[in-house]
Amino acid sequence: MKITFQLLDSDYILLNNKPVIRLFGRTEDGKSITVFYDKFSPYFYVLPKEGKLTEVKNYIEKNFKNLVVKMENVEKFLPIGYQEKATKILKLTLNDPSKTPSIRDNLKEKEAMIVKAEQKITGKININTEIRVAFCNALRETLKNPENNVPYEIMKPVEAAVQKVVEEKIRIFGSAGK
Repeated sequence: MKITFQLLDSDYILLNNKPVIRLFGRTEDGKSITVFYDKFSPYFYVLPKEGKLTEVKNYIEKNFKNLVVKMENVEKFLPIGYQEKATKILKLTLNDPSKTPSIRDNLKEKEAMIVKAEQKITGKININTEIRVAFCNALRETLKNPENNVPYEIMKPVEAAVQKVVEEKIRIFGSAGK
């Protein structure tokens, strides 16, 4: 079943000890919707210092065996500078995303650098098009009157139209006062 909706927010919860992403939104007909997605596992990458791979792996297995569900050797391009070839690093998959910061901080003390950690899920919603449409429509309407030749007078209804769109988005997103 396909449902089209506008994403307003997202987070995750643990359900039966498994991370589940929740997506909150509104359908085209204005109804609230929450989508649950349980096919994602939180992970981050660890780059042990030269010669410390075995030591770091042993440390992880000993201290985080209840949290790390999978530890893999992978090759990735580091997000630092330009590299000719990928670097061998560890990918740690966790069963609880809320534990990522404590594991990450603990590993920093053990001769390892955290290369990339998943961040809190955030939603990016573009409203630029709706603002531009409101701007252009109001400007066109105002310019239909040939007596409108003072720029600050022409812009008053344009600014009001843009403000109306922005205020509605603030209301819909629950962002008033934030």
